[in-house]
Amino acid sequence: MNEGQLGRRLIEQNAWWQKPNWEQDDPDLRAARAAPFGYRPDPLAGIAPDGLYLLLGPRRVGKSVEIKRAIASAIASGIDRRRVVYFSCDGMVAGDLGRAFRVGRNLSRTVEGPRYWFLDEVTSVTGWTQAIKDVRDSTPAREDCVVLTGSSSRDLQDSIIDFAGRHGDRIDTERLLLPMSFRSFCAAIGIAGVPTPPPVRPRDLFDARPLLTEMEIYWPTLGDAWHNYLHIGGFPKAVRGFAETGSVPPAFIRDMWDVVRGEAFRSLQMGAPETSALLARLARALTSTVNLSDLARDLDLRDGERVEARIKALTHAFLGFRIFKDDDGVPQVNAQRKFYFTDPLLARLAHLVDDGHPAPDESVLTEQQVGMAIARAIERERPGAFASGSEIRYWRNDNTGAEVDFVGTRVGLGIEGKYVDAGWRGAIRALLARGVGGICVTRSITGFGHADAIAVPAGLFA
Repeated sequence: MNEGQLGRRLIEQNAWWQKPNWEQDDPDLRAARAAPFGYRPDPLAGIAPDGLYLLLGPRRVGKSVEIKRAIASAIASGIDRRRVVYFSCDGMVAGDLGRAFRVGRNLSRTVEGPRYWFLDEVTSVTGWTQAIKDVRDSTPAREDCVVLTGSSSRDLQDSIIDFAGRHGDRIDTERLLLPMSFRSFCAAIGIAGVPTPPPVRPRDLFDARPLLTEMEIYWPTLGDAWHNYLHIGGFPKAVRGFAETGSVPPAFIRDMWDVVRGEAFRSLQMGAPETSALLARLARALTSTVNLSDLARDLDLRDGERVEARIKALTHAFLGFRIFKDDDGVPQVNAQRKFYFTDPLLARLAHLVDDGHPAPDESVLTEQQVGMAIARAIERERPGAFASGSEIRYWRNDNTGAEVDFVGTRVGLGIEGKYVDAGWRGAIRALLARGVGGICVTRSITGFGHADAIAVPAGLFA
């Protein structure tokens, strides 16, 4: 794009420059207001000059809404609206980014003070990290607040290297927006009468038995909500559809299908049958390690490297995550890994678009979402941990076959997902064999009296 085209685009996209009541007409904010619930994750809280922030998360998770809310908050705080510049990066090339900064500053040249730049979906631009580095190094934008959003972690390591020393004085510059947690889902659908105590770190949950005992009476209500969560997931449009009609809108299922094919697999040229077959096969293997060679044979792919490329594409798009085997407290990088989707709807997507594929049952979805609950807790403690993918691991005794689903330094204990209504003490043998003890996440059983292991229903745990 030339500077004239960029100028026109910026004027069209920055409605607040001309309209004080722009929020009423903005389609993203209007849709958020129309939802039958209030959901404000606020991942951009506290942004300020001279910070360089990166907000990542899957498509359709609400990043654009949060950008618009941050813009509205900035203007409401007294920042001159001409100092706030937004542009969507879809369809841009790397050279457009630097030009957009020049044009945006020129269009606001009549006002003084640091700018607030919001670049939406910058990771869709090939070479974006070097372009932003150049802008940050050689233009007045080095003193500004710059917020970048994206749906891919593919270039995340490059950005960490390129942006070293360019984040200003801020330390909380990596932000992550994932589909709704179970706690947010409960709030959105209106679970009545259930207290909401402060979140507890996984490693402290074993010592939180007084709180668990106090909350025990609410597990039936939370169990019903958990069942719904496993079928609906946490994407805001899916939850809105459930709140209004009792199901996920077919149009949103199609949108997520397009996200998988368009975002994750665009460069891999996968057809619809191949895509659904891969998703279905991964869903069937949620509780098992992924054998790339077996998967390649099942999917009629040439070798495991092609399967690996497809799994990496899903993880880069924040549609899935992988965990390593634990080797005495560190990831065993040469061992087979496990794969989980980041949301129940994604695990069910192959079935939803082609019911010839079986739907994953609630037991494997529970294990997946227990892993996600742990991942969210660790992300709160250590921003950026989710994208690095090494904080949560599984443990296996190769001699006995005993296995614990989730371990790790920040997990602090063993967590085993057993979606059962009886016999939980038999399920904790692996926890006890590991020698640390821990938590068995069940369907409905509570048990807080054992010295080394406790049972917590999944809804209460999450």
